[in-house]
Amino acid sequence: MKAPDSGFECGCTDGYVLVNGVCQDEDGCAGDPCDLTSNPGNMCTDALAPNNGSYCGCKPTYYADRDNKCQEKLACELADSSLSGCANQDNWNGVCTKYPSTVPDIYIYECGCNRGYRWNPFLQKCQENPGCDRVVNPCTNVANSDATCTDVFNSFSWELQYKCACNAGYLWNPRASGSDSGTCKENPGGCNPAQNPCAGVANSNGGCTDVAAQTGMFGSPLLAYQCACNAGYVWFITETIDGNTGSIAVGSCRRDA
Repeated sequence: MKAPDSGFECGCTDGYVLVNGVCQDEDGCAGDPCDLTSNPGNMCTDALAPNNGSYCGCKPTYYADRDNKCQEKLACELADSSLSGCANQDNWNGVCTKYPSTVPDIYIYECGCNRGYRWNPFLQKCQENPGCDRVVNPCTNVANSDATCTDVFNSFSWELQYKCACNAGYLWNPRASGSDSGTCKENPGGCNPAQNPCAGVANSNGGCTDVAAQTGMFGSPLLAYQCACNAGYVWFITETIDGNTGSIAVGSCRRDA
């Protein structure tokens, strides 16, 4: 371009291009020299002036293969520990599943866990199942239990727990907060085999069923049992008796109205 009324021709040094009378850095990525259109994993970086051209490479979640082509990395293979780690997890079963995230070109992952464990996406590790589906039945070594395990959902803590079936005369005492175990606790107002409270109840066949502890007046424990009544009779709780560990509910078999 000629300078006005000077007779001189204006130009730009290497790496710059004249645009509307101004020398600007030449866009080395113009014209798609890195073939971004057909290879979404490619990345183009402009060579800043006074250098010319551009540099081709791979996006952060891609790698260059032997043919120098950008291939997508699996989320489980990324070096960044915040995006990978299945191979370093205890109780990993060798399976990794990739999911797209809200960030372009970034993926989240889920590690598959061995039986008895489940993936915790917040802590990013395989944790033991909170219910009965564990490697070892959580009720196996619970004293005064027949080792039968049942999943129970705690609506207060919104978590899955388990319950062990207890022998006659015992009631299940669920785990305390922050613990992962429970016990079969003796029910002094229940079906103790050595002293069956239903043995002498009129119109009963002697069958006894423990009833889970309830709450009586002023928050004191209300311990109870239920006798199996003969045909035409039903069980009624008639009174409560104060005991050392709480109130004991007793009853009788009454004719069904």
